[in-house]
Amino acid sequence: MRLSLFAVALAATAFAGPVGVAVAADQPQAAAPSPAPGPGEPQGAPAPTLTIGDAAPALGSVSWVQGDAVTGWDKGTVYVLDFWATWCGPCIKTIPELNALSKTYADKKVKFIGVAIWAQDGMKPVADFVKEKASDMTYTIAEDKDGAVAAAFMAATGSESIPTVMIINADGRLAWVGHPLNGMPKALGEIVEGKYDVDGAANKAKRQQQVARDAEPLLMEANSLAAEGKWDEAIERVDRLIAMDFQVGQLSMAKFQVLMGPLNKPKDAYAYLDKAIDGPLADEWMLLNQVAWVISSAPELQDRDLGVARKAIDRAVVVSGGKDAAVLDTQARVFFAQGDIAKAVEAQTRALTFADATIRDEMQEQLDTYKAALEKQQGKGPADAPEAKPAPKGEKGN
Repeated sequence: MRLSLFAVALAATAFAGPVGVAVAADQPQAAAPSPAPGPGEPQGAPAPTLTIGDAAPALGSVSWVQGDAVTGWDKGTVYVLDFWATWCGPCIKTIPELNALSKTYADKKVKFIGVAIWAQDGMKPVADFVKEKASDMTYTIAEDKDGAVAAAFMAATGSESIPTVMIINADGRLAWVGHPLNGMPKALGEIVEGKYDVDGAANKAKRQQQVARDAEPLLMEANSLAAEGKWDEAIERVDRLIAMDFQVGQLSMAKFQVLMGPLNKPKDAYAYLDKAIDGPLADEWMLLNQVAWVISSAPELQDRDLGVARKAIDRAVVVSGGKDAAVLDTQARVFFAQGDIAKAVEAQTRALTFADATIRDEMQEQLDTYKAALEKQQGKGPADAPEAKPAPKGEKGN
C-alpha cells in the first residue's frame, strides 16, 4: 500500500529536503514507474498474491547477463534475489554490500542473483553496466525481458520500489522481503543457519497485510485532508494509523514534517522527533540519516535543533553497524554544524573508507573542506579556509 498522496501533499507544502514519506536526497529506494492516484482515489495496489512462506515462482523470461542460468530452486541452496535497475541510484549504492555478502557466502550454498527490472528509455544497458563494474559486481545477473518477472515477484508481493531483496530458503519458500540494507544480512545469516522461523514470519506478514487493509480507508482520509490543506485533521488520522502499527516509521517522519512545515510548530516538531528516536524510529536508520542531514544541512530550513540531529545520526550510526558511508558522511556534517571540526574530520575519514567509487570524490572534497577548517581553527591554515559556523539564531548546537 502506498503512502503517495500524503507524500505528495507533504512535498508540495512542507519544508524542502529529504524528510518524511517523500524523501529526496539520498533516497534509499526508487519507486515503480506508475502514476500516483489523485486525492481521495483508491491506492490501486491489489492484495499480494505471493507472501512469506509461499513456494517461490521460477525465474522465467529472463536474459542471463552474467553467470550460469538458474532454472529452478535447488533443494538445500538459498537464493538471494536483488531486484534493481541501472537507472536506480539507491540500487547502485547497495551493490558493494551485496557483492561482499556474495563472497562471504560463496562456499555456503548461497547464490546471489541480481535481477534487473523496470527498464527505461535511455538507461545504461545492463550488460554494459555489469561489464564496467567488473570485480565490483561478480554475482549472477539476469534481466527481465518482458516484465513477467517483475510481475511474478514485485507486483505479486506488493513491492513497489527498488532495491528490493527477496530470499528463497533451502526448501524453495519465500522467506524474506525487504531493503537489502534494512535487516537483510541478519535474516540471511539466520536462514542459512536454519534458525529462521519462516512460518512465524509468514504469520507476521499476514497480520501486517490485514493491518494494511484495515488502514486503507483511514489513509485515504489522511491523504484527502492533506491535499486540502487540513493538516490538523490529517495529523489526527496519522496518529490513529500509527496506533494501528501501520507504517509507523514513515508516518512518524511525515508527522514531524507537517509539524515543521504546514503547521509551523518547530518546537513541537523537535519534541516529537526526539521521542520518536527512542521509539518508532529507533531502528529506522535510513530515515534517521535523512532527517539528520536536513536538520544540519538544508539551507531552506529556518529552525534547527542540532542536538536532535546529533541524537538521530548517532543512533543511525549504531543501527547501521557504523559502516555506511552516507550515514557517516551525515554524522560528519552534524559535527561540523555543531562546531566540532575534529570529530567531523574523523567521521568523514571513516566514511571514505566505506565509500564506493561513485561517491568517493565528493566525500574526499568534503573531507578536504573539514581539514582546511580544522587547520584554520588551529591557526595553521589560510585565512580564507572554511570554518564551522555557529548555529544561526534559533538553533541549538548541543
